[in-house]
Amino acid sequence: MDSKPGNVQIIGIMMIASGVLNILAGAGIAVGIVIGTLFLGLICLPILVIPIGVGIFEIVTGANVLNGKLTKHIQLVAGLEIASILWANFLSLAGGILVLVFYNDDETKAYFEDLNRGTISM
Repeated sequence: MDSKPGNVQIIGIMMIASGVLNILAGAGIAVGIVIGTLFLGLICLPILVIPIGVGIFEIVTGANVLNGKLTKHIQLVAGLEIASILWANFLSLAGGILVLVFYNDDETKAYFEDLNRGTISM
């Protein structure tokens, strides 16, 4: 495969956008709970950091996809985006589903397989 399919760029952009949303949602929920409970919510802070970690993972993976670097975790990141429904991030849920749909396209799968094998150089 010589050229990058259009779905690859869509996957990368959606992952980065979802990552930013997860970071903002995680930080917003954390600040809201901590301030809203007069700092007693600090007990829940480790749980609220999960969306921020997922967001960082999404941004790194999305940037690797856009730059044509070795990427093996696309399905894992899409699964984490779908799991974002646990903290009420419906946009990330939709993004995760769309990433899986675009990733399962035959041309896109072939591109990523060639990229991971090293037959494509960017």
